Amino acid sequence: DDGAATRLVLASGGDLTMRTNVMAPTGDEPPKRAELRGGLTPLMTAAAAAALGAIDALLDAGRERLGDAALVEYVNAVDVSGLTALAWACSVPNRERTVAALDALLAAGARDDSLTVDGRALLHVAARAGNARALAWLVDRRRHAVDARSPGQGHTPLLVAAFTGSKASVKALLRRGADVNAAAPDG
Repeated sequence: DDGAATRLVLASGGDLTMRTNVMAPTGDEPPKRAELRGGLTPLMTAAAAAALGAIDALLDAGRERLGDAALVEYVNAVDVSGLTALAWACSVPNRERTVAALDALLAAGARDDSLTVDGRALLHVAARAGNARALAWLVDRRRHAVDARSPGQGHTPLLVAAFTGSKASVKALLRRGADVNAAAPDG
C-alpha cells in the first residue's frame, strides 16, 4: 500500500545498520515505479543521502527476496525524471561517503551509462549538483569523458559546474583535463 511504500522511502533516508529495521520489496518482481510515491525507490533515497548502512541493507534484502537478476532491475529503476539510484548518489552536493555509495551501487549492478529524461548523463547530474567527489569517481574510475557533451544542449560538465557556481566541481574537472575553451553550441 502507499503508506508502506512511503515508510520504506522515509526509513531508508537514515543510515540503517540493522536489516530488521528495513522493509524491502516483497514478491518475485521489483516494485514498479508507479507503485512508489513520486517514483522514488528506497534505494534512491538512501543513495541521495549516501546512507551506506541503508544501501547495504536494502541491497542485501533485495538480493535475498528478489534474486540477483531482479535486484539489478531494482538497482537500475528510474524515477519520473529518469534518475537511477546511482544518479541520485551523484545528484546531491559533496558527501563524505559519496564514493562508497557509488561503489556499493556499482557492485550491485548499477549502470553508469543511463541518461535522465532530459538527456543528462551522470557527469552532468554531478556537475549540476556540485558533487566533485562523484565527478572524480566517474572520470577517474569509470573513465567517463571529462568533456562529454550533453545531448540536446551540448554543454560540457565544466560549463554546467561553472554555471551552478561549484568551485569544487570546476577544480575537480580542471584537474582531470577539462577543456576550458569548450564553448556551448549556443555561445
